[in-house]
Amino acid sequence: MNDQARRPVAPIYDFDRVKAGRDLSIHHTDNRYEIGVVSNGALLTGRSLYVSQVREFLAPVDGLRDRQDELDDVVDFCRGEQPYMWIRAEPWAGKSALLSWFTLFPPADITAIGFFITDRLADQNDHNAFTAAVLDQLAVLLPDQRSLIAAATINRDGLRNELLTLAARREAEAGRRLVLVVDGLDEDTGTPPIVTLLPTRPEPNLRVVVASRHGPALPIPHGHPLTATEPYPLTSSPFAADVQAKAVAELDALLGGPDQHRDLLTLITAANGLTASELTELSGMAPYEIDGLLRAVAGRSFRTRTTTASPRSGGHSDPVYVLAHETLQRTAEERLGTRHLTAGMSRLHAWADHYRDQAWPTDTPDFLLRRYFSVLDRHHDLTRMVAAALDTARHSRMRMRTGGDATALSEIRTVQQHICNQPDPDLLSTARLARYRDRLHSRNDNIPTRLLIVMALLGQYDRAEDLAHSYSTPRQRGDALAAIAREVAATDPRRATRLTERAETLAYTITDPHQQAAVLGRIVAVVAQTDPERAEAITDTITDPHWQGSSLIGITEAVAGTDPERATRLTERAETIAHTITDPNRQVEALTTIARAVVRTDPEHAARLTEHAETIAHTITNPHQQAGALTTIARAVAQTDPEHAARLTEHAETIAHTITHPRQHDSAFRNIVYAVGQTDPERAETIARTITDSKRQAEALAATARVVVRTNPERAEIITHAIGDPYQRVSALVSIIEMVAPTDPEHAARLTEHAETIAYTITDPDLQTKALATIARVVVRTDPERAARLTEHAETLAHTITNPSHQVHVLAEFIKAVAGSDPECTARLTERAETIAHTITDPNQHDNVLQNIVYAVGQTDPERAETIADTITDGFLQAETLTEIALAAAQTDPERAARLADRAETIVHTITNPTTRGNALVSILEVVAAIDPERAARLADRAETIVHTITDPYGQANALAIIARVVAQTNPQRAETIARTIANPNRQAKALAAIARVVAQTNPKRAEAITDTITDPLWQSSSLIGITEAVAGTDPERATRLTERAETIAHTITNPTSRANALAIIARVVAQTNPKRAETIARTIANPNRQAKALIRIVRAVAATDPEHAARLTEHAETLAHTITDSNQQAEILTAIADVVAGTEERCEAIELTSESSGALARSGLCGCGRSSKQLLARAWSISTLEIPVSALPVVDTSTLHALVLDLTDEKDANL
Repeated sequence: MNDQARRPVAPIYDFDRVKAGRDLSIHHTDNRYEIGVVSNGALLTGRSLYVSQVREFLAPVDGLRDRQDELDDVVDFCRGEQPYMWIRAEPWAGKSALLSWFTLFPPADITAIGFFITDRLADQNDHNAFTAAVLDQLAVLLPDQRSLIAAATINRDGLRNELLTLAARREAEAGRRLVLVVDGLDEDTGTPPIVTLLPTRPEPNLRVVVASRHGPALPIPHGHPLTATEPYPLTSSPFAADVQAKAVAELDALLGGPDQHRDLLTLITAANGLTASELTELSGMAPYEIDGLLRAVAGRSFRTRTTTASPRSGGHSDPVYVLAHETLQRTAEERLGTRHLTAGMSRLHAWADHYRDQAWPTDTPDFLLRRYFSVLDRHHDLTRMVAAALDTARHSRMRMRTGGDATALSEIRTVQQHICNQPDPDLLSTARLARYRDRLHSRNDNIPTRLLIVMALLGQYDRAEDLAHSYSTPRQRGDALAAIAREVAATDPRRATRLTERAETLAYTITDPHQQAAVLGRIVAVVAQTDPERAEAITDTITDPHWQGSSLIGITEAVAGTDPERATRLTERAETIAHTITDPNRQVEALTTIARAVVRTDPEHAARLTEHAETIAHTITNPHQQAGALTTIARAVAQTDPEHAARLTEHAETIAHTITHPRQHDSAFRNIVYAVGQTDPERAETIARTITDSKRQAEALAATARVVVRTNPERAEIITHAIGDPYQRVSALVSIIEMVAPTDPEHAARLTEHAETIAYTITDPDLQTKALATIARVVVRTDPERAARLTEHAETLAHTITNPSHQVHVLAEFIKAVAGSDPECTARLTERAETIAHTITDPNQHDNVLQNIVYAVGQTDPERAETIADTITDGFLQAETLTEIALAAAQTDPERAARLADRAETIVHTITNPTTRGNALVSILEVVAAIDPERAARLADRAETIVHTITDPYGQANALAIIARVVAQTNPQRAETIARTIANPNRQAKALAAIARVVAQTNPKRAEAITDTITDPLWQSSSLIGITEAVAGTDPERATRLTERAETIAHTITNPTSRANALAIIARVVAQTNPKRAETIARTIANPNRQAKALIRIVRAVAATDPEHAARLTEHAETLAHTITDSNQQAEILTAIADVVAGTEERCEAIELTSESSGALARSGLCGCGRSSKQLLARAWSISTLEIPVSALPVVDTSTLHALVLDLTDEKDANL
C-alpha cells in the first residue's frame, strides 16, 4: 500500500481535505482565537485549528516519501500494549514529517492528537502551548466539554489530563485507540518541561508517541514509563536532507544579499515569526516585496501558517512567516550572530514600547499581544515579561481581541513560575502579579447567575457557559450551570444533560458538605424532570439529610403522574430521612415539604405529616425559630385548610411580638407576611407596614406584592408605590409584569419601562446589576432586543463593582504586618482603610469593617483605634471594639484600659433591647476580666440576670459559658454551678473545660475532677491539656500523664477536623518538653494542613536547640503543604514555614559573622532548610491571594513590604 493510500479521514477532524501546505482554506467564524495561544478555535467552529496548522505548516508539502516501514512501525506500536514509543533521530532526519503525517492521516481504528514543539514559533515551545493545543483538539473529540475548556483559566494542565483520560475511554467505547503524539521534546524551553507533564500511568486505551533528537538529556521524572522505554532510532531521510541543503543555501543567499534581505531574516529570526503586515511596519518594505522575497527567493527557507484575522488586516487572514525547520532557526541565529539578533530584538522592543505608550490601540499588531511575550520568555527577559504581565491596558486589549482573560492569566502564571525558580526571587513583582491576578479572578464573580440565564435564553449558550465556568468557586460554577440547565431543559435537553453532568462533577469537588449537598440538590431538581433514575442516583450521594429528603421529594413530584409506585417509594424514603433530622426547624421544613407533595394523592397522610410538624414546632423554645416553623406549616396547609393556616399565623404573630431582638423581630414578621399573603393579602399588607426597619419593610411589601399579584394585579401595583427601596420595587414590578404580560402586553411594556427607569436610580452597582438582570429575565421572550441591551449593560456594570470590605481586609493584614515597626506606614494604611470604609453605605457592613481596622491598629496605636471606634454606630459593636482596645492597652497603659472599659460599660447600658444588652455585656466580660477581675465579677452578676431572660437556648448557653469562664477567676465553685445549668451539652462541656483551666492554676487535683465529669472527648482532651500547661513547670510527671491521657481521648473523637485540632494542640504543648514525642503525635494527624501546622509549632520550639531536627521537620511540613488541595491553605502553610526559615537564616548569618568555619557548618545542613524563605513566599504568592503571605514579610523582606504599602495607599489606584 503506498503512502497516498494511507489517507483515511481522521474521525475527529472536520475540515476540507486539501493538499498540505498548498491550498488550505479555513473559514473563520470569529476573530477570538489563534492556534496555540487561546485555543478557542475548536470551541467556536467545531474544528481543530491546531490540526489545520499542522497540516499547513508541518506536514510534507508533496506527501510523505519512503517512510512506509516506519509508518507501519508507529501504527503497530499504537495497536500494541506498551504505553510509550520514543523516536530519536538526528536533526533534519524527518521526524516531524513522519509524525505530522501520522497525526493527520491515522488508520480508521486510531485517533491521533498531536503537539509539535518548535522554536520557530514564539508561542509553540512550552507547556502552555502544549496544553492549549491538546485542549483545542480535545474540544473536537469531546464537544460536550467545549464550554469547560473555553472557560478554564486555572489548572489547565489538570484539565488536559482529565479530558485525555475521558477521551481515551470514549474512543475505547467507539472501538478506536487514542494516541498522543508529542514531537520535539528537546525543543522545549518552558518550565515545567513538557516531558514531566506526560501521563505517568496512561489510561489503558491511550498510547503516547514522543520524538526528540539524539544527544540532549531530557528531564524525565524518576519512575516515569519513558525511563524504561527503548528508543526507536529513525534514520535520516534523503528527501529531508535535500530540502535541508537547499534551505541552508537559500539562507546563505539571504545573508549575502542586500541589507533588506538580511533585515527581514533578522526580524523573523528574532521574533520567531512575523506576519506580512508586521514585517511591513517594521521594515518599511511593501507587502508585495516581502511576499516576493520570502516566497520566490527563499521559498524553502520559510513557511507560513494561517493566523487569526485582526483589525490591522481588515478582517483578512495575515499569515505568519517562519523559518522552515528548528535547525534552520538555530543556523540563522548562529550565522546572524549576537550583534544582528540584539539589534533585531531592540527593534521589537522599541516597537512594543511605541504601542505601549499609545495604551495599546485597537490596531495593535497581533504579535505584540500574543507572541511577543513568548519571545521574551525564550530570551529570558524576565524584566520585560513582568512589565507585560502587569500591563492592564495591554490585557484589556487582549481581552477584547480574544474574548477572555486566559492569556493574561497564563502570562502571570509563567512569570510567577520563573520567579519561584530564582535563587533570590523578586518578591515585589510576584506579589504585584498576585494582586493583579486577584482582580482578574474576581471580576466575573459579580455577574449574577440570572444574567447567565438571560444569555442562554437569548441563544448565547457558549457565552453563558463560559461565564458560569469563570466563577471563582466550584459552588458558584455548579449552581450557575444547574440554573442554565433548568432554563434550557425544555428546548435543548441534550445541552441540559451535559450541563448537569458538568455541574455534578464540580459539586463533588466542594469540600464543605452542606454546600455540596445544596448544589447537588439543585442539580437533582433539574435532572428529575427527564431522568429520574439518574436523579435518584445523585440523591444517594447527598449526605445532608435535609437536602437528600427534599431532593427525593423533587423526584417524587416529577414522576407522580407516570410512575406512582416509584413516587410512593421515594416519599416513604424521604419521610424516613426526615425523622432522622435532629434540627427541629429543618425537620419541620422536611415534613411540610413531603406533605405538600402528597396532599393531592393522600390528603390524610399530608394532614398527619403537618400535625407531626406542628407538634415539633411547639417544642422549639427559641421564639424566632418557632415563629418561623409555624409559618412554614401555615404555608404548607394554606390551600387545603386556610382556617388552620390562619390560626398558625396568628400564633406565629403572637410569638413574634415577644421577640426583643430587632432584626429577628422584623425577620419573623416578614416570614408571616409570606404565609398570610396566600390566604389574606390585605392582612399581609397591614403586617408588612408594621415593620419599622425601612429595608426589611420594603422586602416584606415586595413579598406581599408578589403574592397579591396572583389574584389582584392592580392592588399589587398600588402596593409597589409604597416600597421605598428601589431594588425591592423593581423586584415587585417584575412579578406584576410577568403576570399581566400574557393578557395585557401594552401595560406590561409600560411597567417594564417604569421598572428600568427605577433600576437606573439604584446607586449600588451590585444591586443595579441584579435589577437589570431581573428585568431582562422577564422580557427575554417578549422583547429580546431590550433583554440583550439590558444584559450588555448589566455585564459591563458588573465589571466595575469593587468589594470595599475585602479591600479593607487586605489593608488590615498589611497594618498588622507593619504595626509596631513603621508608624508612618501604619498611619498611611489606616487612613486608606478608613477612607474606603466610609464609602460603604450599609450600616452593618460599615461598622464591621471599621471594627476590623481597629483590631489591626489597636495593638500599637490605641489612641487612633479609639478614634476609629468612636465612628462605629452600632452600640454592641462599639462596646465590643472599645474593650478589645482596652485589652491591648492593659499591660502598657492601665489607666487608658480602665477608661475604655468604663466607656464600653456605659455604652452597653444605653442599649435598650434586653437581649442585645445581655449579649453586649457578655462580649465585654472576658476583656474586662483580663484588666480588672473584681469588676468583671460584678458585671458577670448583672449579665447573668439579663442572660436568663434570653429566650434563644443556644444563645443563652453561649452567654452562660462565657460568664462561667469569667467567674471562675474569682469564684470557681460558683462558676461550676453556672456551667452545670447550661442545657446544651456541648456548651456545658466547653464551659467546664474553661473552668478547669482556671482552677488548675491553684488546684490541679480539683481541675482533674472537673475534667472527669466532661463526657465530650474534644473538650475533655482540651481540659487535660489546659491542666498540663498549668502544672508543666512544677509537676512534670503529672504533665506527662495528663498529655498521654489527652492523646488517648483525642483519638476517640469521631469528627476528623475536631480530632486533628485536638492532636495539634497536644503536639504543641508536648513540644516544649519532648519534641520527638510531639513529632510522633503530629504525624498521627491525618489532615495534612493540621499536621503541617503542628510540625511548624514544633519547629519553633526546637529551632534554636536542635537545628537538624528543625530542618527535617521543616522539609516534611513543606512536603505536606504541596499535598494540600486548597491553594490558600497551602499558601498559609508555606508562609508559616517561610517565617520559621527566615529566623533560621538570620541565625545562620550570625554564625557566619562569628566564624567562617561555623558558617560553613551552618550552610552544610544544621541551618539548611531546603528552599529559602523568599522562595517559599514566592511559591505562596503564585497560588494564593495577595494578603496571605504578607504576615511573613516583616522577617523575610521588609523592602517588599514597604513597596507594597506604597502601592496600596496610592489614591489613584482604587482597586486593591
